[in-house]
Amino acid sequence: MPRRGYASRPSSSVVRLGSLPQSSEEDLKLIQDRIALFGLAAFLLTTMFLVAHSGLDLGLADGQGFLTNSGRTCHLLATLAAFTTWQVARRERIYSPAALTWLDALGTVGICVPFAAMGHFLKQPFGLYTALLAILHVNVGRAALVPSVALRTLAICGASFVGVIVSRAIVSLPETPYPSALRLRWVLEAALWSGAGSCVATLASHVIYGLHEKALEARQLGQYELERKIGQGGMGEIYRARHAMLRRPT
Repeated sequence: MPRRGYASRPSSSVVRLGSLPQSSEEDLKLIQDRIALFGLAAFLLTTMFLVAHSGLDLGLADGQGFLTNSGRTCHLLATLAAFTTWQVARRERIYSPAALTWLDALGTVGICVPFAAMGHFLKQPFGLYTALLAILHVNVGRAALVPSVALRTLAICGASFVGVIVSRAIVSLPETPYPSALRLRWVLEAALWSGAGSCVATLASHVIYGLHEKALEARQLGQYELERKIGQGGMGEIYRARHAMLRRPT
């Protein structure tokens, strides 16, 4: 019988909860491992840049180096969010589909919001492009690693990039005779780059998720879903399977 808290996939389609594919414990473990890999990759990359920038700015006063004190704090928070996502997802316990859905969303947005704040406190326009690049890499990396339908990826990208647009709406303007026009240009520029990055990540997620679904369908044999190979002999191979209608192992 299925373990409590998990659902079985019907023979004709993939069951979704929170737009994440889920069926057997093995499928959930795959998603959890992918979230852990995403968190680890983000943690290693953010740590690399944090150490590099801190080393280059060593001995310089705040405002003279690439990272300000506030920017460095935000970068550290993004690194901590990536580390937390990795540590939570790498546990032996297999989480429910709902828990994985929230871990995926909160982990991604939790990394990107501090990056948006970091860009706000850096020198402009370098702050804008630094934040955009960081958030873009996070979302494209997530799209490549974590199975997710396109609409969910688009929503997570929107939540990830919105901080950059807000930053451009409130950041201090340089001396100019046309402050309103400059403000509008900055906000539109941030919105266009954010939209472009969201489209790239969403397209990647759509393609990769489609390949993931095809792999799951390939495991389907009539009314049976093949789970794993458990033996082999002279007459053939033996697989553990699950009957779609009876909801029991075979």
